[in-house]
Amino acid sequence: ARSLLSLGSLDEQTKMYDLILKKGLSVREVENLVKKETGGGARREKLSPAKDHELIALEEELQKKLGTKVRLLTAKKRGKIVIEYYSIDDLDRILKLMGKN
Repeated sequence: ARSLLSLGSLDEQTKMYDLILKKGLSVREVENLVKKETGGGARREKLSPAKDHELIALEEELQKKLGTKVRLLTAKKRGKIVIEYYSIDDLDRILKLMGKN
């Protein structure tokens, strides 16, 4: 189940789930398949526990304000903010919350 969560969209997760059931894949086979699908997956730099809690709190705050899943990905001195949306209307709603007319 954890491997499936690293896939980008619910549609990709559902397709992978169907494939797992159809082929009866093991956990390791699923992990390897997901790695191939996601380009090997970027490794995150290990954060200090204090920083982890700060990022988790910030993710939760952004999720509440935007009403959707938000992930903060960090590596070294850089990072990404991933804001998920599930339809064009959902994207428009999020953009309005961010001040885009």
